[in-house]
Order: sequence, then structure tokens, then C-alpha cells
Amino acid sequence: MTHPNEPDAPPLPPGLLTAVRAQVERSPSPTRAAMRRRQATVAVACIGLATVVFLAYGGLRDGGAPRPAALMVATLLGSALITGLTVIWSFGQRAARWGIRRSRLLPFAALIGVPLALFAWKIGCSALFEGGLAEWPDRVGIPCVQIGMLTGAGPLAAGLWLRWRSEPHSPGLLGAHFGLAAGACAWWVTDLWCPVGHVPHLMVGHVLPLLLLMGAGAALGARLLGIRWSPKAG
Repeated sequence: MTHPNEPDAPPLPPGLLTAVRAQVERSPSPTRAAMRRRQATVAVACIGLATVVFLAYGGLRDGGAPRPAALMVATLLGSALITGLTVIWSFGQRAARWGIRRSRLLPFAALIGVPLALFAWKIGCSALFEGGLAEWPDRVGIPCVQIGMLTGAGPLAAGLWLRWRSEPHSPGLLGAHFGLAAGACAWWVTDLWCPVGHVPHLMVGHVLPLLLLMGAGAALGARLLGIRWSPKAG
């Protein structure tokens, strides 16, 4: 049953409806307790992967220049809030529910708004401190790209595994949201590691991994999340 203020979902094609029923019969939905255990397991695994990557790249550092504690705290708290809301949206199936509506403005707005919010928060906080936006000629951003992609791989894989072959509508869109959540988590870890606030560096080292994870999520989601069915069936 949909909310009175939400548009109705488009009807399922007959063949897809048959495939959905067959999928349910083959793979009954897990209980809430089992799903919570599964989600807790992947959450611990993702945190463990992020920790290993973070420590492998040297852990907390200032890159050879002092980074004010207030700047670090401000950027991390803001990005943590944005990341938390993004993860709840994507992994809490809000993105999936909105993805099947006729109007997809909100899920697409999230795909655009979250990267802009993270970028704007980082720039805004850095601009408040002397030298916060200073150029670092020797910091192009390649290590940040590596950290972001390695850290984001875990949450993206977790989302694909949790919703494997279960999405009747817009699997690519749902996959893009898993990539968005993974990229936001990676942004937070990278931000914890990296002291640079120079805009060109942020575009390469922080924004690029987020966009790559979104693109990978969309491509993999289209292939792995959709329920297999034939238009000729049913």
C-alpha cells in the first residue's frame, strides 16, 4: 500500500510478475532477525576493510603540514552526518521504494545532491581556516583515489550481495545508490586521512572515486540486482 501523497507504482509486466513469484518461491525472504544478522555481518566486514586500508596508508596524518583540530572535527562531523543519512537512504530500501515510482525526481536528486553536499561542506569548512584551501603541488590525489576505491568496494559489494536478483524495477538505479552510499563512506575515510583542501585535489582525489563507485554501482546493479525474466514469458 502506497502513501496517499506518493504516486502509485507502475504495474508489473505479466512475465516479470511470474518471475517475481518464482523468485519468491525459490528464495523465501529471510526473517527480520536473520536480515539484521546479515546486515551486522557486512557492516563489521566493511568497517574492518576500511580500517585495514586506512592503517595501510599510514593512518591519521597531517601530510607534512599542521591541520587544525577544529577543521578536522568540523569536516568529519558534517561528512559523517551526510554519509549516515545516505547509507540509511540507500541500504534502508528507501531508494528501492522510490525507484519504482513513476516520478524518480527524489532518487536522482540524491545522486546529485549528496556529492555536492560533501564537496560544499569540505570547501566551506576549509575556507574558514587560513591556508585551508592552499595549493599542494605535490598532492595530485592519486593515493586518495586508491583509498576511496578500496574503502568503497566493501559497502558496494555488500549492497549488491544483500539485494542480489531481488529488484523488479530499476536495478541500475538501486545499484547507483549503493555506489553512492559506498562513495560517501569512502569520502569520510579519505577525509580523515587527507589534510588537503585544494579544489583541484578534491576533484581528483575525493570526488572522482565517489563518481566511479556510483557508475560501477549502476552498471553492476543493472546486471546483478534485477530479477531475471523473459518478456515472452507469462
